[in-house]
Amino acid sequence: MPGKDISILSKILSILIDEIGSTKKIANLEAIQSEVKEEWPALADLQGIYVEKVLRHTRGNKTAAARLLNIDRKTLDRMIKRHQLSLSETRTLIPPLAQKVRRLPKKS
Repeated sequence: MPGKDISILSKILSILIDEIGSTKKIANLEAIQSEVKEEWPALADLQGIYVEKVLRHTRGNKTAAARLLNIDRKTLDRMIKRHQLSLSETRTLIPPLAQKVRRLPKKS
């Protein structure tokens, strides 16, 4: 959990600050602590990445992608426009699962 990691780091830093005692070194440790904090991506960025992955999985088939995402096809079109996704790249790629299925021998 991110919260536990930050609290552990805070405890370690407070122990180090107590031992060091120097104002200059305390400022350096606070700078290190601020750099350690995890940055979270924006929800809109995650949405674009997820929609792109689903489109790759469906090889650019918008209807199938909309079904998988449980959204309307028009909503998917707006998401594609908003995130400036290119369908030409998604249509040429074959998802890994589809590649495995194609390699399976035919039943006699």
